[in-house]
Amino acid sequence: MPGSEPRRSGTPKEVRPELDQDLRDPLHLARLCASILDEKKITDLEIFDVGESTTLTGFFVIGTGLSPRHLQSSADDLEKAMKDRGVRRLGLEGYRDGKWILLDVGDVVIHLFLEEARSFYDLDLLWGDAPRVDPGIGAERAKSAP
Repeated sequence: MPGSEPRRSGTPKEVRPELDQDLRDPLHLARLCASILDEKKITDLEIFDVGESTTLTGFFVIGTGLSPRHLQSSADDLEKAMKDRGVRRLGLEGYRDGKWILLDVGDVVIHLFLEEARSFYDLDLLWGDAPRVDPGIGAERAKSAP
């Protein structure tokens, strides 16, 4: 149609532009990851500022999925969204089993769990002394219903 822009396939969906500001800032990166995972229906999203406790990373993003396939597809979509923004994956663990997937993007490490695995490993308690950061995704979606 004249005057209309063709839609390019593969163009990433806009994810709250205020979060996509400066991805060199680890907090912005952590919140962007949480926002993308929220869109994928990952629940119980938490961000921990672990920078004072470890030199390995600055933030943990922790979330819970419904099934191994849900965790795998969410990890795939997150990795693609990061790649589209110029953020490289440094590590990926647990993908095949899909009970606990760890995705390392440098200053942020994402932990995606099945509910049973999250309860068993209890990173929320292990890193409970680290400050929690508001994921900026709205209280109604950050925690799943009881």
